[in-house]
Amino acid sequence: TPDRPVWLAGYSRVVMSDGVHDDVWARGMVIDNGSARLLILTADLIGLMLPDVDEIRRDLASDDLPMDHIIVTSTHTHSGPDVIGLWHADRGQSGVDFAYLDSVKEKMVEVGRLALVDRKDARLFVSKADVPGIVRNAHDEGVLDTRAVTLRAESLDGKTLATVVNYACHPEVLNKTNRRVTSDFTHYTYQRLEERHGGVALLVNGALGGMVTPNVTVHSFREAARVGQTLADSVTNGMADEVLLRDDRLISLRRRVRLAVD
Repeated sequence: TPDRPVWLAGYSRVVMSDGVHDDVWARGMVIDNGSARLLILTADLIGLMLPDVDEIRRDLASDDLPMDHIIVTSTHTHSGPDVIGLWHADRGQSGVDFAYLDSVKEKMVEVGRLALVDRKDARLFVSKADVPGIVRNAHDEGVLDTRAVTLRAESLDGKTLATVVNYACHPEVLNKTNRRVTSDFTHYTYQRLEERHGGVALLVNGALGGMVTPNVTVHSFREAARVGQTLADSVTNGMADEVLLRDDRLISLRRRVRLAVD
């Protein structure tokens, strides 16, 4: 969470923040089957540029954790600090506060290291749930995936250690009139899941591209709470049919794709 005003990323606005509504987080989870490890890191940011992602991965990589086994992702909130440089009143200048960006990378590395040190024996459960009424495709109504897929880690004494939710939706319930730093609806998803189950909740966003957005008519924190809590409640309902993962193979597949930009 920034301790000073920052240029806010998202939408077509160019404004600086005038406060913080809720903290923006770096969160992490390690999966280790005894012969391989996978680290998932997620941050409440619009996104990180590839050189920054690779710097984080290099700082965390080791013989036991190769770079290809480190996933760095962002929730894509549209009310977080500009960390890629597109939002500044002067289009010729970057909107990035580079001291803040350095602190973000340091904290993500710190979170990764803490997760590695704090590994515990656990069982993994997977579940899925349909999430009704909170998203729409603004460009193509017929293309929409409303499912949430959840991976839950449970300690051997039955306590939830972490819940990873994969769900596709732009965190943009708050529109361009908002000037407070917020993770948007994900704040309420984290809050609800952690209150109900314990442990740490992570959101890994899905195929949200052009253009899966919250299905709202009012852009308010109250609506952000409704969307985020509906997602969390649907995930919780889906856990009634969760399945214990008995296959202990751990494989990371990655392909770097280069795209031409005109």
